Amino acid sequence: MICGQAQIVGLAPSLGAPSMTSYSLGLPALWPDDSIGMDTPSPGDPAVSLRHSELTTARRGAPNEPRAAPVGALAAPAILEGMALGFSGSLLGVGVGSGWYQAVLVVHLASAVVGFGGSAVGTVMLRRAWAEGPEAAAAVRRSFEFASSRLIDMAAYLAGIAGIIAVIVGPWNFRLGWVTLAFVLYFAWLGIAHGALRPTGAKLATAMDDGPERAGDAERLRRRAELWSALSNLVIVAAIVVMVVKPDW
Repeated sequence: MICGQAQIVGLAPSLGAPSMTSYSLGLPALWPDDSIGMDTPSPGDPAVSLRHSELTTARRGAPNEPRAAPVGALAAPAILEGMALGFSGSLLGVGVGSGWYQAVLVVHLASAVVGFGGSAVGTVMLRRAWAEGPEAAAAVRRSFEFASSRLIDMAAYLAGIAGIIAVIVGPWNFRLGWVTLAFVLYFAWLGIAHGALRPTGAKLATAMDDGPERAGDAERLRRRAELWSALSNLVIVAAIVVMVVKPDW
């Protein structure tokens, strides 16, 4: 509405002030009911047509300008990168002084002491009991089997799991040579324990339970079990040396 030199903007008069039209804001005209104002441009105005064309091109993107990738296309690489981060670098990257890292490290070391140390001590005990006679050897063997199934084996597995977590949350990553070698030795120990030591121990237990008629087989199996046990202990010692020295390869 026009009143002399004044314009009605909303409900208040404004003297000489331009109206807030979509045209004055650089937006395409909204015919026939645009915002209020003095000079509403007509649809055939060349300036309006040019401005409308520019805005349409800006929305659609320039002909030679690459269009933005969809959100899903951008999210997939990010998810894959996050999954691979645990193997190429630490997820949290906390320092060695972090409480989380130290807690995991304590679990790792305590489990290694109980698991691998218990296995080594059990081997020495069985050898000593064997020298005292079949009955003593059988009693120690049953006690060691009970301790292995309830504590020693679980601690050895927990040591490996805690080691993996320590690498993930700590300042290390799986591309470091000493980390890779330590886990190779750990899995080698698992292979010896499950592929050689346990089957030999089971055969030894059967030969011992059969009595004196299989004393020769029991002696042969005992020596084989001691050999595998010594080899597994050497592998664990090598893994400990690697983790302590941390050679820069």
